[in-house]
Amino acid sequence: MNALQAKSFDPADLTRSDKVDQMGAILDGDIYVPLDPDLDIASLTMETIGETLRRESEVSDISHGAILTGDWHCKDRRVRNHHNFFVSWLADDDTTVRHKQLQGDPADAVFILEDLQRAAGGGEVRYRPEPKAVNEPVAANDNEPSAPSTLASTKPKLTADEEREYLENFQREQLMPGERGELVYDDAAWRALSSGPFWHIADAVIEGHQGDVFMGVLDGAPKFAPAQGGVGPITPLAPFPLVDPSEWHGTIAQVRQWFLTGLIPHRQVTLLSGDGGVGKSLLGLQIGAASALAIETLGLQPRPGRVLYLGAEDEAEEFHRRLDDIAAAHSAEIADLTDLRILPLADQDALLSEPDPKGNMKATPLWGRVDRFVKSWEPGLVVLDTAADLFGGDEVKRSQVRHFVAMLRKMAIERDCAVLLLAHPSIAGMASGSGYSGSTAWNNSVRSRLYLTSGEGDVRILKTVKSNYGKIGDEMQLEWCEGAFVLHDPSKPGIADGLINGRADKLFMAVLSKLNRTGQRPSPNKSPSYAPRMIQKHPDAKGTKVRDLEMAMQRLLDTGVIKIVEEGPASRRRSRLIVSAEDFGGTEDG
Repeated sequence: MNALQAKSFDPADLTRSDKVDQMGAILDGDIYVPLDPDLDIASLTMETIGETLRRESEVSDISHGAILTGDWHCKDRRVRNHHNFFVSWLADDDTTVRHKQLQGDPADAVFILEDLQRAAGGGEVRYRPEPKAVNEPVAANDNEPSAPSTLASTKPKLTADEEREYLENFQREQLMPGERGELVYDDAAWRALSSGPFWHIADAVIEGHQGDVFMGVLDGAPKFAPAQGGVGPITPLAPFPLVDPSEWHGTIAQVRQWFLTGLIPHRQVTLLSGDGGVGKSLLGLQIGAASALAIETLGLQPRPGRVLYLGAEDEAEEFHRRLDDIAAAHSAEIADLTDLRILPLADQDALLSEPDPKGNMKATPLWGRVDRFVKSWEPGLVVLDTAADLFGGDEVKRSQVRHFVAMLRKMAIERDCAVLLLAHPSIAGMASGSGYSGSTAWNNSVRSRLYLTSGEGDVRILKTVKSNYGKIGDEMQLEWCEGAFVLHDPSKPGIADGLINGRADKLFMAVLSKLNRTGQRPSPNKSPSYAPRMIQKHPDAKGTKVRDLEMAMQRLLDTGVIKIVEEGPASRRRSRLIVSAEDFGGTEDG
C-alpha cells in the first residue's frame, strides 16, 4: 500500500475484503460502505460507519450502505434486476450487525439472513444456491448446501500461530530495522469487531507513515492501518532479509546438506547434461529410485526419501520397463518403489514456463499443479526431464534462462528439496566437452552441473564440470548392464567387454583361416607377416584396431583355439599361426 493514498482513496475502488475490514463484518457478499459526501473516508471508524448506516437504514434511497449477496446477479447497487437485496448497519451496542431485507422472496430471506448473521459472527455461511446463468432466476431455497468445491467460502482459516509467523517474517523481510514495530495480540478496533483478539504489528512504518500491520479476515492478506485513519491493502515487496553476521557469534554453522554428496546439493538446482541416447534419463531415474528404496547405487548413497520424476520424453510403459530393470539390478522389487512418483507427459504440453507477449517468462498452470503436489507430497528430489520440453523461452536469452532456473530454485528452497534438471548440450557443447547449450546462464544459474558422455562400448563417463560447493573435474566411469548402470572396473572384463572381445576373437579366427587357405603365412612374431597386422589389413576386419587383434590372438592361444606351428628346413625354420582345427601340416612348436 502507498500510505500517501490513505486519505484519498475512493470507496468505490475498495476491494471486497477492504469493505469487510472497514465495516467490521465478515460477509460472503459485496459490501458497500457509505458514500456520504460529508464523511472523511480516511477517518472512518466503526462508530462513524455504524452511525451512518443507522441513519440510512430508514430512508428509501438504499443505494448506500447496502449488501448484495454474492450468490445473486444484479446490474447495479440499486433495487432492480436482482433477487435478494439487503442493507446492513450496526445496532446501538456497536457490536451487532443488523440486516434489513429490501426486496426478494421472503421464503428465501429466512435462511439468507441466518447465514448473514452467522457470517457477521465469524461463522460459516451454509446457504449456497447453485450458480445460474446471468438473468436466469434462482430456484427457491431448499436450505441444502451446494457442492463446496464450486461455492466454498473464501474466508481463510488462519490460526493465531499462522498470523504471528507471517507477521514475524513480514518484519524480517519487508521492513528495515528502524521501521519495525512491536508484535502484539489484542482486539484493535480497525479489525472486524466479531473476530476477537488477533496478532498485529503495532507502530510499524510503511513508506514513512506509522501505523499497524495486520492480516485481513477475509483474504488473509496483509493490511495497513495508518495512524491518521483508514485501512488499505499492502503489496509485499521482494524480501529484504538484512542479516548482521555478528549475531552468529557463538553459534555453529550448519553442515551443508547434500542429496548426493559432492554431486547434487540439497535445496539447489543441479543441471545434468548429456548427449542424446547416452542415458541421462536412465541415470536420473536410477538415482531417484535408489533414494526411494533408501539404498546405495553406483557406490553412492542418495538421501533416502520421496522422489518425483517428471518425464516429458517417455510414456508410462517405458518407465515401467526401466524401473523393472533398475529394481532387479538392486535386488529389489518394483513393488518396493512406494516413495517414487512418475509424471509421464510425453503426449502432453509439458511447458512449465513460457514468455508472455513482452518476452517476460511466466509460470504455466502445469507448473502450479506440480508445485502444489511437491508442497503436499514433500519429495526430497524432483527430477525434470528435459529442459528442452519444459522451458518455453529462448535458451540463448540470459534473462529468460535465469528466470526459469530461479523459479526452480525457489521451489527447491521453499519445498526443501533438490531439483535435478536434465538437458541436451548443443553440438558446440559436445565438441568442446563443456556440455553447454544456449546461454551461459544455464551454467551460471545452477550451483552444480554434471556432464554424462560416452566412453568405449557401453561405458559412460560422469564428469563434475561445475560445483560451487565442492571439487570440479572428478569423473566416474559407469557401464550399462542389463537396463541399469553399474560402476565400470577397467581391470575386469564386463559384459560389454565380453561382447567386444567375442567379436574380435571370431574375426581373428575367420581371417586367419582365410589367410592360411590362400597360402599366406601369418606369423605370431612381429615381422612383415605379423598376423594381427595382416588381419587388420584384410577387408573383413572393417577397421578393427591392431591392439584389439593382438589381445584376441593371445586369448585364442591361451585357450588353444589357435596354435603355432614351425615349417621349413632345419636351417631356416619359420613360425606360422593356424587355427588348431585346421592343421595344414608342419611340426608343432614345443
